Amino acid sequence: MTAPPPEVAATPATPASSVPRRHVPAALRPVLGLLGCVVLAVAVAVAAPDPSEQLRRRWSDAGPGAWAVTPDRSARVTSVAVVGTVDPGYGDVLASRQALVVAQVDVAVRHRVAQLNHVYLRTADDKEYAPRSELSSAGLAQTQPGFTRHATLVFEVPSDRLPRAELVVDADAASVDGYTDAIRLDLGLGRTVRVSPETVTPAPASVTTT
Repeated sequence: MTAPPPEVAATPATPASSVPRRHVPAALRPVLGLLGCVVLAVAVAVAAPDPSEQLRRRWSDAGPGAWAVTPDRSARVTSVAVVGTVDPGYGDVLASRQALVVAQVDVAVRHRVAQLNHVYLRTADDKEYAPRSELSSAGLAQTQPGFTRHATLVFEVPSDRLPRAELVVDADAASVDGYTDAIRLDLGLGRTVRVSPETVTPAPASVTTT
């Protein structure tokens, strides 16, 4: 017969009152609470999807020189130059080892104030480039209904990404679960894009009645 296992004496439990406790000083409790809120806010911001990625857009497309029309605004590109240097007419000359795309744009606004603050160049491989801020005075700005803004936008883009690039005039803001109207303008850049050695001076921005 197999002998029964030896009995093991039970270890007496330590009374809860004898376990040492660490107390958080009262002065630190508000600080720790604030840190917890900050950590939670950061986690929510990181996990939240980008609202612009969820917008469902109604695109209006147009070729070089043609108007693309939406209910609130219309836009067209009147000229495009691809150069290595741009002289703003003040300050330093803007030079690039890549390519500077100088696009003259007209935007006519009809029914509501347009901020025109979400305009970018998009390449065929879906890279997006914002206008150079050094030339913002010649660019687009808030425009009231009944007016057309004439502006010059300058984008710095690697020259090998320029074929079939387009200018996007996106909505200023829109509901995440709704539709928004946006414009795509063909810049007329074919498969081969040559960077001109000329220096371009952008025309100053202006506004006329629509």
